Amino acid sequence: MPGKVFFEKHLEGDLKNLVEDNVYIPGLIIGQVINDDYHVVHLMAITTWDDNKRPSHKPDTLKSTSLNGLSQFSSEIFDRTLDVINFLPGGSYVLGFFIIIPKDLSGIKPVSLDFFQLDNILNEYVLFKDKSETWKYLLLNYSSVNNKSCCYTVDIKIPNDAKSITYKAIDVSFKSMEKEWITFVGTFNFDTLESLNVSGGPKVLSSIRENLLDQLESITEKCVYSFNGQVYDKKTVIKNVKVSSNTDNVLKNVIHIELFREVESGEESKNASLKIVRGKGKIFMSGLCSLAVPFHTSGTIDQAVKAIRQDTIRTFATRLKMHLDSFVEEESEEEDDVANVVHETPRRILILKTDGCRFPFSDYVFPGECPIETLDNAGDILNLPKNKMELYNLLEKGRQTSYDELSDTEDLQKDEKIAGTYDNDTQIVWFIVATLVFAVISLIVKILFI
Repeated sequence: MPGKVFFEKHLEGDLKNLVEDNVYIPGLIIGQVINDDYHVVHLMAITTWDDNKRPSHKPDTLKSTSLNGLSQFSSEIFDRTLDVINFLPGGSYVLGFFIIIPKDLSGIKPVSLDFFQLDNILNEYVLFKDKSETWKYLLLNYSSVNNKSCCYTVDIKIPNDAKSITYKAIDVSFKSMEKEWITFVGTFNFDTLESLNVSGGPKVLSSIRENLLDQLESITEKCVYSFNGQVYDKKTVIKNVKVSSNTDNVLKNVIHIELFREVESGEESKNASLKIVRGKGKIFMSGLCSLAVPFHTSGTIDQAVKAIRQDTIRTFATRLKMHLDSFVEEESEEEDDVANVVHETPRRILILKTDGCRFPFSDYVFPGECPIETLDNAGDILNLPKNKMELYNLLEKGRQTSYDELSDTEDLQKDEKIAGTYDNDTQIVWFIVATLVFAVISLIVKILFI
C-alpha cells in the first residue's frame, strides 16, 4: 500500500502566512517516518540575519524573485539545515524541502532544490540517518497563486557516479494530530560506560570521541527497554501502551522509559571481563543523561526503541561536541599542572512548539547560562515566534553546578555526565620527594649516632 504524507493542520495556515507576491520562498520539512507514512510537525522557512544587528534586528525570511536566484543562497540553506539537526530528538529528521512558488502548479514539473547536496550534507552528519533507513526525501510545492500544493517523494540514485533523481507524487492530508503523538521520557546512566586509560590530559576526549560513541551505541543495542514499567513485545503498537498518569501540565501524553543492561554474574565471568591497561591517566563518565523522544503512536515498540537509542547517541554526541568546543575557547597553559579535572557538560532543555502536538525540540545550556536566553536563538533558527514556543526546563533541573574535591571514582555520584582525568605524574613526583626526604633523615641519624 503506497504511503501518505500527514501534515499538522495548522501548517496549512503557516504556509499561507509565508506567502508574498512574486517571490520563491524555500524551507525545510521536519517530522518522522513510520512505515511508509510521513508525519510532518514543522515547516521551517530559511531565515538569515546580521549578527552585528542582533538582537534588535529580526531575522529575514530567505526569498528570491526567480528560481535560479535561490541557487545563489545554497550555502545559507544548507548551513541552516545543519543548525536544525542539532535541535532534533531521536527518530525525527529533516525530511526534505518545501518551496512556495508564485505560479499555478498545473502542468509544470516539480520545482526543486539540490537534493544531492542535501543528501551529502546529511550523510556527513553520521548520527542523522542510519544506513538501514530506506525512506525517501520529500518535496512540497505550494502555489501562492491559488493556495494549492503538490507533494513528491524524491528518489536519489548515484550508480557509478551517474546521478539520477526521480519524483513521484504522493497523497497529502492536513489534519489535527494532537492526540497521535506521545513523548518518551527517561534517563541513561553513564556509569555503565567503562573507564578509559589515556595519555594527554583533558584534550584527549577529542581523539577518543568515536570510541566513546561506539561504546555507547554498543551498550544501547544490548539494553532491555521498559515502558511505564512494562516490557512489551517488539511488534506492539504504541497506541496500545497507556500513557503515564503522573505527568505535569506542560509535557503531555508522556510514557516513561527505563533502560536495563544485562550484567554478567559469577566470579568466572567477572574475572574474565577484567583487563589491566596502564595509562597516564583515566577518563570516565558518570551520572544521568535525560532522554526525550516525541513519537507517533502508529509506530511499534521496535521502532520506538530505535528512536530512543538514536536519541541517546544524539544527545551525548551533541553535548560532547559542545564540550570539546569549549576546550578550544578556554584553553589554558595551566591545564597540564592540574591532577584532577572535572568537567560539567551542558544540560538538556526542551523547546516546545505550542501549536499542534507540542513537538519538543532539544537545546543545551552550560552551567551559568540562562535557559530563557536560548529561546531567541532557537526561534531564529527554527523560524518560531515567541508566542509559539514554550521552555521546558525540568528534565535536568536538579543537576549540581559545583563539586567538592574528588579523590576517586566512588566520589562521583552526581546527576550529570562528568569527564575526569587523573594524572599519575603528580603521584610519582610526590613519591620521589618522600624518598629523598627519608634518605636525608637516615644520613643525619647515621652521622649523629653511629
